Amino acid sequence: MKEFPSGKLALAALLHGEPLDIIMVASTPIMLQSFGRDDFRIIATFATSQDNDKVVVNTESAVATVADLLGKKIGYVKGTSAHFLLEILLVEHGLVPSQVALVDIQPFDAPKALATRQVDAITVWEPYATQALDLLRERAVQLSPPGTYRATYNFVVMQDLIRQRQHAVTRFLTAIDRANRFISDQRDAAQTIVVGRLQLDRALVAKLWQQYSYRLFLDQLFVLDLESQARWAVKSQLIDKTVVPNYLRLVSVDGLQSVNPKAVTLVPPRH
Repeated sequence: MKEFPSGKLALAALLHGEPLDIIMVASTPIMLQSFGRDDFRIIATFATSQDNDKVVVNTESAVATVADLLGKKIGYVKGTSAHFLLEILLVEHGLVPSQVALVDIQPFDAPKALATRQVDAITVWEPYATQALDLLRERAVQLSPPGTYRATYNFVVMQDLIRQRQHAVTRFLTAIDRANRFISDQRDAAQTIVVGRLQLDRALVAKLWQQYSYRLFLDQLFVLDLESQARWAVKSQLIDKTVVPNYLRLVSVDGLQSVNPKAVTLVPPRH
């Protein structure tokens, strides 16, 4: 196992040839890399959350609503699902990114930066969002309502791994499927494993547990999400390309179909 601060960095390491077989990553870094690379494959989504990414503000910065973010400093990690969530939230409330001051920040530094008012708000994922809420207590407010965006957590491999070791990919997904059933059937035992492995407070793990759905699948909504984000990236000039990639070509269904054929609900392209 090799740990990374974010899925974005894990995907970059895979694509730069580091000795990794399978990495986990949210959809936004996949989308950004797809404009320049087509030699990797998504083999499954293994978990989702309607509230993993959050926009949290320090009320001492005179921020109580999304409209109050006008002209404020917001800490973010560029090219992540939390970045995408922020832009959704701004647009829904009549703001554009140029009306706020985006500040590059490491996710693990976000809670302290918010508490010390280096920034007025942060857009970040768990457990950093809850750590910020707990650190600031009554001084913190979550501005992003649950359900604003469905975050997906996905397994990505290089295409060569599928060609050379498809059996290993299938066996890996079989193990993850068993793990997801264990999470569902033996919640307390699963939480104990996570607490020990990640060295997190058990109360925090229990608090966050219900925000996630653990199951293996590949669905059409995932592809639509990638397409929507790609259009956002083009419009926001995050990339210098203008053509949205064909994301169905970046999905490999063979492994998951072997494990659970009903988990694959992608719509095949029209000819």
